[in-house]
Amino acid sequence: MKTFFGFTLLLMAVAGAGCSAQSKSIQAGSANGEPKEQPKIKQLLSRSDVVLVKHFYERTVTLTAPVDPKFRSIVLKAANVVVEPVWIYEPGKEKDGRKGAKIYLNDEDLRESYGVREGQKAEVYLDVDELRDLDSAMTYLRASDSSWRAKSAGDHIETAFHSKDGFNVTAFKDNTEQETLGIGNGLINVFVPFESSADLQAGLKKAIELLDSKS
Repeated sequence: MKTFFGFTLLLMAVAGAGCSAQSKSIQAGSANGEPKEQPKIKQLLSRSDVVLVKHFYERTVTLTAPVDPKFRSIVLKAANVVVEPVWIYEPGKEKDGRKGAKIYLNDEDLRESYGVREGQKAEVYLDVDELRDLDSAMTYLRASDSSWRAKSAGDHIETAFHSKDGFNVTAFKDNTEQETLGIGNGLINVFVPFESSADLQAGLKKAIELLDSKS
């Protein structure tokens, strides 16, 4: 384990790993239930003895997974990830409120013989400090000398950011050596070309700037 910029990077080197190994390793961690430590914003939302103002702002980024041409005829809606800034507070106690982001994870909708099979959906929360950590993580992941880019023949390397709510962002090269970004919570994982990391980081910065302007 090694720490950079205040976030944890998980470096995994697995000789001869295949696509299934990639999926399993990205899913590890939160698939066995709710994480023990919850984001502060989620703790506030779980309270039942208060009146809460929930201010959801315009989404700052949407990442959509590419659809394999072989399956375009049955994929009605591609998998995607959406980042939406949010500010939760008790009326009159705005300064004591919690800021962060609600992240939507949406699996693909498929056309099947019996009709439409809607993909699974999940929501996770990140506190604003976790958004800053993820922004720093993206800077590291996008660096030309980032550890996951050192993959050699027969090896599989992943470098990942993990949040309190089970959310993770993982960079790796797939079986065809394509640079890939996996985004998920252990149950739903969306895979996009790594070049989308620039859009993700820009969306994070926009969300942080917006939240910092609120008081």
